[in-house]
Amino acid sequence: MKPQEIRDLTQDEIVRKIKELKDNLFKLKVKLSTKQLEKSHQIMFIKKDIARLMTILNEKKKLAKEVAKKWIWLQQIKQGEKHLQVKL
Repeated sequence: MKPQEIRDLTQDEIVRKIKELKDNLFKLKVKLSTKQLEKSHQIMFIKKDIARLMTILNEKKKLAKEVAKKWIWLQQIKQGEKHLQVKL
């Protein structure tokens, strides 16, 4: 999958895709160990896809955490709990 395609997915969809690819990876490894796998390079491609998915999932989680912190900060400002400090 291309990174842009992954970024268009939701976090839940990415998690489902990771689980699906890990299941496929397990099946391919079993076939490899029993000498039934003809295209062993498929394992490499699936590992790279899993890594891409996990990287973008972590990016999304980090972004969501930052947005949540800013939202809480703005709510505290509205309630007068913090004073707005402007840095020049």
